[in-house]
Parts: sequence; C-alpha cells; structure tokens
Amino acid sequence: MKNALYSVLVALALVSCTKEEEVVAPPAPKQYTLAISAETGGTVSTEGGLYNEGSKITVTATPDSMYLFKEWSDGSTVNPREITVTSNLTLKASFIKKTYPLAVTIEGVGIVQEEVIIQGSTTETEYNAGTTVRLTATPNEGWVFAGWSGDIESDELVIEVPIEKGTAVSALFKRDSFELNITIEGEG
Repeated sequence: MKNALYSVLVALALVSCTKEEEVVAPPAPKQYTLAISAETGGTVSTEGGLYNEGSKITVTATPDSMYLFKEWSDGSTVNPREITVTSNLTLKASFIKKTYPLAVTIEGVGIVQEEVIIQGSTTETEYNAGTTVRLTATPNEGWVFAGWSGDIESDELVIEVPIEKGTAVSALFKRDSFELNITIEGEG
C-alpha cells in the first residue's frame, strides 16, 4: 500500500508540474479620438488621431502671414496647447485678419477720397491686411495738387495703397499761382 500511495503522490506531482500556468493579460487601455482642424487663416501642427487615455499631446495653431491666432473652439487662447487625453475631443483653431491703420493727412486745401478696391475695411481708419485702398486727391478751387508724401511718394492724383503694415500718406495741396508780367511804359 505504501507503493500505491507513493505512486499516486508521484503522479499528482507530475500532473501539477506539467500543468501550464494561466497568463492573465492586462486590460487594453481605453482609446479616444482627437479631431483637430483650422479655419481659414492658418494651420495646426496635427490633425489628431486615436490616442490612449492619459496620453499628452501638444498642438500648435500657426497663423498665415496676414492673420493672428484668435482661439480654440472651446474658448481657450493658449497656444501651443498641451492636451491630456481623457475623452473624445474635437477642436478647431480660429484666426482673424491683422488690421493696420491708414493715416491720410492733408496739407493745404483739398479733399482725399478713400475707396477700398480689394477686400474690406474693419473700421473707418483701419483696414484688413491685404486690402488695397485707392486714394484720389481733389484740390479745391484756387489750389493745385502738389503730390503725395510719407510711405508713398507720387505726383499722380490717384494712387493705390496696399495695406501690409501701418501706413501714413500725406496729400499736399498748394495755392495755384499765376505768372504776373508787369510791363512799365514810360518812367515810373
């Protein structure tokens, strides 16, 4: 009986040694989608993708040359921005046109008419970057137009001013002059 008991114990030991251990895999991490885009006027450094929960993603909104970064669609103005992935997220960067002043001064007596010929103005004295403004000088009676000075120099009555920075232009009007010839006959 000792042999039978010994045989059973050896068999049990062999069975327990050859049994494979069950491997428990860790749960797969949760994944979320980030969708990142830009409105007209700029680009973003990434369009997003599928990320594991807890991942940290840095995204930068880069404005085109005539634009400024305004904000993200969730109201944040932080740029560049680090996002910790905790849920699905859609973000859009928005941009605004740069504006520049156009200062027109008049020396003498006359008027200058401003006419936007490309794009539009934002106020009476500031224009969107990329706007072109046509200036027309008109002298009042008894005056003549003498030319433009400042950021643009010209003798033309009509000029076109590209708005790419703050611009200052002066219109110069001078009194009309007449040549006077005096002939003296006799003495005196």
